[in-house]
Amino acid sequence: MHHLLKSLRLGLVLSISFFDYLAFALIIPHTYSLILSGPDSLLSAGTSDPSRYITLGALLATYPLMQALGNPILGAIADAISRKRVLLISFIGNFIGYALSAYAIYSHNIFYLFLGNGLAGLTGGNISTINAVIADLSENRQKARRFSYSIMTFGLAFIVGPFISGQLSAYMPLITIYALSASISIFNFLLLGLLFHDLPKGLGLQRLKPHFIGKDLREVFQSAGSLKQLFLAVFSLYLGWYFFIKFFRVLLLDRLHYSLEQYCNILSYFGICCLIAQGLYSLYCSRLREESILKIIAPLLALSILSLAFISSLWTVLTAVTLFSICYAILCPTLTYIVSEAGHALAQGRIMGLFQAVHALAQVFGPALAGFSMAAHPMAPIFISCVLILSGSWIFSKTAAPQPT
Repeated sequence: MHHLLKSLRLGLVLSISFFDYLAFALIIPHTYSLILSGPDSLLSAGTSDPSRYITLGALLATYPLMQALGNPILGAIADAISRKRVLLISFIGNFIGYALSAYAIYSHNIFYLFLGNGLAGLTGGNISTINAVIADLSENRQKARRFSYSIMTFGLAFIVGPFISGQLSAYMPLITIYALSASISIFNFLLLGLLFHDLPKGLGLQRLKPHFIGKDLREVFQSAGSLKQLFLAVFSLYLGWYFFIKFFRVLLLDRLHYSLEQYCNILSYFGICCLIAQGLYSLYCSRLREESILKIIAPLLALSILSLAFISSLWTVLTAVTLFSICYAILCPTLTYIVSEAGHALAQGRIMGLFQAVHALAQVFGPALAGFSMAAHPMAPIFISCVLILSGSWIFSKTAAPQPT
């Protein structure tokens, strides 16, 4: 009976994760339309392409910048007080953020687009908290497989979301899609609030003082050299990924002149590849050590991204997308498992919050710097991405197994 209840809770958590990713997947193709040249752009018609690239990088960096500030705090609160309350706050923040973005389109004011992204990022600690809940509901050897289920919800959302978004954009105004994402966030809020009455409360502290967060961060990054190296490797790997992927849409537009609908279809194909790779990974991950998987998959990811420098047709694009989506789909749960194993069982929210913060910092610097590099040369993000990913792989190979914190 206890095992059945855990399975039901896990299923509900994964459903919530799917809807959260879906809300994001619906709008991500249109973020570029609001900045790049076109009828939906919020920038003046005379704005140069380099200026648009830099503005796009800044916009894409706003959400994770605020997420990096909020996630360690939300992760610690989740450990100390309640995972459920943190998730509820996150969904309300997402709702307001999507609503502000919709208002930015309505008022043709880019300020509200930045404000909406920032607010949603500040309260967007849901993924790290969801991963902490999954860790709470799993035995040690189940973690890698169940983290892969979480990434599978990402793949499924990116199959359904961009396809629906691309179809809707042909018949409905852009503001409708942002309103739909806001509605999904409210649905997630109600789903969690009404159906999930029992989430782990972790440390069970009665009061959380502000200095706890700073002290915790100093303890992790100063007292454990191997943990610092591990997070540096994670940062370099994700920095390389976001340096490239956030400007993939611009690359397709500049090199092959793909339309929004074509880009949405490629994103859906990316989701299909991620989903298949995650399914295979969940079946066979127990046969290999996660450290060995990472040492193989990271260089392959770099090579698959490098192949984009030679794309000339749809088939070459699909080949490259197949390779880098499979590598990324395997990389994510592998890194999550390795970091989770470095944390104490009762502090999963803390360690996963720190992991998500490092991830978010990579999301900040990746697009922000990629915008400047693309303004200098359109192929720069691809080559810099490869160097960063290979550097992260090398750092990880030199990292000793960290002791649990």
